[in-house]
Amino acid sequence: MGETIHKQFTNTVMALSRVLYLLKDKFLARKLYQKLNDFTAGYIKFSVSKNMDGKSEQEICVAQSTAGEELLTEINSLLELSEYLEHYSAINHIPLLLVRKSLLFVKLDLIKFTKTIKTTGTGVLEIKKETLSKNLIKNASAEEYSNNEDNDLSVNKEKIIHFIKKFPNARTKDIIEEFSVLSARTVKRNLSELAQSGLLRKSIKSKAVYYSVI
Repeated sequence: MGETIHKQFTNTVMALSRVLYLLKDKFLARKLYQKLNDFTAGYIKFSVSKNMDGKSEQEICVAQSTAGEELLTEINSLLELSEYLEHYSAINHIPLLLVRKSLLFVKLDLIKFTKTIKTTGTGVLEIKKETLSKNLIKNASAEEYSNNEDNDLSVNKEKIIHFIKKFPNARTKDIIEEFSVLSARTVKRNLSELAQSGLLRKSIKSKAVYYSVI
């Protein structure tokens, strides 16, 4: 199983690197580069957790479970970004399809591997099935991510900034319609915070509110 995950990981990095090379938008390229680094670091941590000299079997199980869940989070994040890139036609859809295919293979292999982890000994630690399931079957689509207003707002803010870059002096109404998967309250809060932080310029004309990137 470990060799299978490693092979799929290598294929995924190659596919992501190709997308990064083809991506012309500097903002999105920087975002993808950061997520690729996080994905690679997560995989390295997961690989190391399987070979911990001097640790008990329970400690290794804990490390594997934790690292596996963290790696799944990075995979879901990359899947969400790939759907965002396709939605905005930032790149040809074929390389993105290859990326998603590779990521899903890694995710499937990781889920299978993680499910085999069982604690032994005194039973002080138990990896509960329901806890694993909650993390392993998480849907990483952009729509589901956006519907959860408790998620990290920085991702939504970056999307809003990118949209306003493409459409300067965008009206609040247009921005809300573009991000219809979010509530109007959430979009307005993000816009307000971005304006307060100096990333957006807010202007009012004929009772309509407009935003542009500074």
